[in-house]
Amino acid sequence: MDFRNREAIHEGRNMTAKLSGISYGLSGLPGTLNGIPACLLADSGSDFNIITLACALTYHMKINTSTRDADTIPIANGSELQIIGRTVAEWRFGDSPNQIHHIDFEVVLQCTENAIVGYDFLLKTGSFEKQKKSRFCGMPCSRANGLLIYRIGTVHHRLTMLARPYGERDWNHMQAFPDSGAQGNIMSVTSVHLYGLTAGGSDTVFIFPDGTELNSLGRVKMQLSLGRDGTPITTIFEIMRRCPHDVILGHDFVFDNHVYSDHAHLLTEACSKGRFNLVGLKRHKQNRLITEGL
Repeated sequence: MDFRNREAIHEGRNMTAKLSGISYGLSGLPGTLNGIPACLLADSGSDFNIITLACALTYHMKINTSTRDADTIPIANGSELQIIGRTVAEWRFGDSPNQIHHIDFEVVLQCTENAIVGYDFLLKTGSFEKQKKSRFCGMPCSRANGLLIYRIGTVHHRLTMLARPYGERDWNHMQAFPDSGAQGNIMSVTSVHLYGLTAGGSDTVFIFPDGTELNSLGRVKMQLSLGRDGTPITTIFEIMRRCPHDVILGHDFVFDNHVYSDHAHLLTEACSKGRFNLVGLKRHKQNRLITEGL
């Protein structure tokens, strides 16, 4: 998810309070794909590795269209992306060019990013480890005015933490879906009601992989804590109608708080169906609060 509503939400970051909300980019993995320099979008929220047909042909990949376990991948807006084949490519990380990895890609005709690697690949290659942080690079967004949510699949993990409305004292338990492919945090309408939150205005529009758009219903602010002794993290959420998860924690939250390394013990298993949720956000010219459906 690519938030382009650059409000001063990072104001007040200090040793006792952190703020996590709108991000300025995503993380990519530089290296070579079939011997050609490339940068893959790193999406911990994906069950799949995805590559577009044009990109696969550019990198000299042979596409197998004869056997497909699934013809489509559901996306966050209820639509589906058509799988037109599968391919395998050789990958070398920029920080370890002598080691070869093989990536199994699902090939799609079009997507907002050319090549995306998911949770299993990131885990298998140790990319979540703290010492591998330098292997990532900043990745420019594909839309200048959009908020893109790179959510490929519903990986079987939820982060268990404490949560409370901003300004209140009592903590409640929360389970959230960590997603390094989302440039911001998202919450469902149901969760807004559950936690008794009051929505503020938002000029954000979600953009899905198939190009369709959906207005954000507003914006809420909460405090989260990774354990009872954790520092409260003030967190901004955009509200999505028919959100694929109750709560999604985006790129900055995942990386700033080392979710997959320092807090892996807080991850729990959750059964879910594979999905590709790539969503973007762009701004309207004027701020507004959309209350329909809240």
